[in-house]
Amino acid sequence: MSIKGLTKLIDNFNNTVAGTLTPAGQVLVQSGLFTTAQLQSLGATIPYLQPEIHNAVATQGLFTFDSSVAWNVPMHKLWKTLPERVVAQPRMSVFNLFNYQNYDPPNELPNGNLTVCPVPTAPCAPADTGDSVSSTSKRTRTNHVGLGSGTFALGAPRQLEWGVKVAF
Repeated sequence: MSIKGLTKLIDNFNNTVAGTLTPAGQVLVQSGLFTTAQLQSLGATIPYLQPEIHNAVATQGLFTFDSSVAWNVPMHKLWKTLPERVVAQPRMSVFNLFNYQNYDPPNELPNGNLTVCPVPTAPCAPADTGDSVSSTSKRTRTNHVGLGSGTFALGAPRQLEWGVKVAF
């Protein structure tokens, strides 16, 4: 779901569901034990959800496109003394071929302090009116996927790998 879709969903929930009685509260009112006003004053209603934070940054999915090419070279054709089973396999691999910049690596959870509504029975303003959520803004993202260790750093910048495998 996009940030705009989430905003619409939260607004719709806050306008139609939040602040109303829960099913248990409705039973209490129907039984004559409480009035709706009493339950609302006690805060026994469905709470309002905090609206989307201004200019929030959505968690991004990992995108990578890897490609590899290899071919078999029978070594007995180059050196007649080698047996037919000896095969050299030159290969080249490209990881993240389109060099897509990845954020939010799969091994990291979203972080930061997200605040909640101070009064759950009333609509509340966004907790942060800046351009960030969880200490992350579109300009200052600190969770960029880097090289890590080795060639198999998932989502890292474009990398090339070449080698020769010899099977005998």
